[in-house]
Parts: sequence; C-alpha cells; structure tokens
Amino acid sequence: MWGTRHEYALDHRLGALDSRTVAGVEYQSTEFDSPRANGGTPSVNAFNPGEIPFAFPPRQDARRADVKQTALFAENRTRLAAPLALVTGVRYNWLDADVARPVNAVAFSRDFNYADWRAGLVYDVSPSANVYA
Repeated sequence: MWGTRHEYALDHRLGALDSRTVAGVEYQSTEFDSPRANGGTPSVNAFNPGEIPFAFPPRQDARRADVKQTALFAENRTRLAAPLALVTGVRYNWLDADVARPVNAVAFSRDFNYADWRAGLVYDVSPSANVYA
C-alpha cells in the first residue's frame, strides 16, 4: 500500500466571516496477493488417523488485487458565529480495480469515476471537542 496527499490551504474572509479553503490531490495504490496452498490437506480418520503425511503442494497465488485511486478535492470551513461553523466539501474520484484468481483463471477489471459532496455544521463544545451534523 502506498499513497500521497498534497493540499493547499488559504485563510480568507467571506464578507465579515473568517473562512479557510483547502484544495488538493490524493493518490493511493494497493496491491494485494494472497497465497494459498493448491490442493488442500489430506483427509484422515478422526478415530484412527494412522500416520499423517505432511507434504503439502506448492503455494500459488489464489487471489490478486491491484487498486489505484486518484482524487481531486476542495473543502471549506466558514465560521458563522463563535462556536458554530459551516463546512462544505466536494471530491472527484478515479478508481481502477483489477482482480484475479489465477488458480481458477478468473479475472475482472473495473473503473469507477464518481463525485461526492458534503455539507454540515460543526459546533465547538470545547477547545478540544466538537459535534458535526
């Protein structure tokens, strides 16, 4: 797993209100391999197991996944009154997923491109705690 995030912040005013806008880009890459034994373990009689051979077949990749995600985002926090702020955000994601099960010769690739957004209020209960709705 590897990722990086770069963001830029700008403190400014919207009329008489203090505001902070943050914009940036994010990239994440995840590669996952899950080796499993191919063929399983031998069956034995639970009441008379006899000699149990412990020679297992060689390990193979039973599952592989490669997921890459890139996103652009922008967020804003505007102080409405001393304990209350309006927060908004928008994000666009490009997600590419490649999944394979080599043992079964099954594979698929899928691309997801989507935008999401949010808006809410933050109330500062104390200097170190707040509530979001």
